[in-house]
Amino acid sequence: MATFKLRRFSKPGLLRAMREDLLVDFMQRFESFFDPIVPPVRIEGQIDCDRLADVLGSPPDGVPSQLIDALHFVDELATEAGHEALLEAVSRRADCPAVL
Repeated sequence: MATFKLRRFSKPGLLRAMREDLLVDFMQRFESFFDPIVPPVRIEGQIDCDRLADVLGSPPDGVPSQLIDALHFVDELATEAGHEALLEAVSRRADCPAVL
């Protein structure tokens, strides 16, 4: 399996700055991967961002390919330019609900 390196999404400070409900939702989509290595997250206020950053910064073997893809998308959009591109795309589509 190819290795991957996250430039931004593996930083505890960035993880803490995120809306926690969105981070919980993201992690729950990959429960079978995260639960054994990061304390299970069921509700807001329980995310161990330091441990999560360690796992994302040096992932163990067996990371699901869907998770790798999702992490790459999030990591690439976790920039000012990525944020602006998302806002522009949403503004062009009035019927697209945005989470800002």
